[in-house]
Amino acid sequence: MARADSVVPSFPIPGAAHKPTSHGPAQATLPPSELELDDVDVIEVGHRGGMRLTTIALLLFSGALMAALVVMYFAVHRPVRDALRATNDDLAQRTTERDQLAAQLTDRDAELAEARESLDGLAAANTQLGATATALQEQQLGLAAVVAAKAEALAAAKAKLERSLGDEIKRGDVSIRKQGDDIVVGVADRVLFERGDATLNERGNKVLLRVAETIRANPDKLFQISGHTDNDPVAGKLAERYPTNWELSTARATNVVRFLIEHGEVAAEQLVAAGYADQRPRASNKTASGRRKNRRIEITLQATGAVSGKK
Repeated sequence: MARADSVVPSFPIPGAAHKPTSHGPAQATLPPSELELDDVDVIEVGHRGGMRLTTIALLLFSGALMAALVVMYFAVHRPVRDALRATNDDLAQRTTERDQLAAQLTDRDAELAEARESLDGLAAANTQLGATATALQEQQLGLAAVVAAKAEALAAAKAKLERSLGDEIKRGDVSIRKQGDDIVVGVADRVLFERGDATLNERGNKVLLRVAETIRANPDKLFQISGHTDNDPVAGKLAERYPTNWELSTARATNVVRFLIEHGEVAAEQLVAAGYADQRPRASNKTASGRRKNRRIEITLQATGAVSGKK
């Protein structure tokens, strides 16, 4: 850009005197007004160029800023956005897992509560079983004591019968044996009755009175009086009264019961009469000795029997 004091070519100016200079050829000097107009043009041109440069600079800056923003988006914002999205997805998954675990925990709590309730029930049942076991043990001890007392009573009754019937036992007319827990006194028919008869004789009365003492000593026991015969049919005039051995065996048992009640002062509720005829032999009916053993009265002290309805 030309400054105001620069030397410019001389041109003839109308009306101006042309004076030579001491330094060289004569030069023309522009009027001040013309000089000022040229300066303004120069300034305007410079201003326009500056404006153009500023615009370019702004455009370049805007482009660079946009590029920087794009770079920042792809280099910083997008990875952060993707990481944030992945974090949100992971958080959602963790939340789902947490909810599932919470549901499972609720189920486990319910199961635990049910198990505790069941355990409490088992504990109560165990306590009840313990109490039942204790009661059963006490009952067992009581039963053992009762059994021992019964055994002792039976042993005492057997000993008493053996003492009171010792002579008949020695002669073989009376036998005393244990049959399970029962005591059975077997009395031969010849001791109590005449041959083929059901009426008690004098000897039989004496024997039964001694048996009555043992029965009275055990008032809570039942005594069964059973009649037994051999297999010989009832004959003669006796058959008119007792057609078979059933009637004969039952009549003999009944007569013994009546004697014990009427003369032995035995309570009627302690006695039971039964006739078995020849159905329960003690020996073979093929021999005279066997038939003799089968004709008998048995008085059974029943260990498991008890008198009921006693007033």
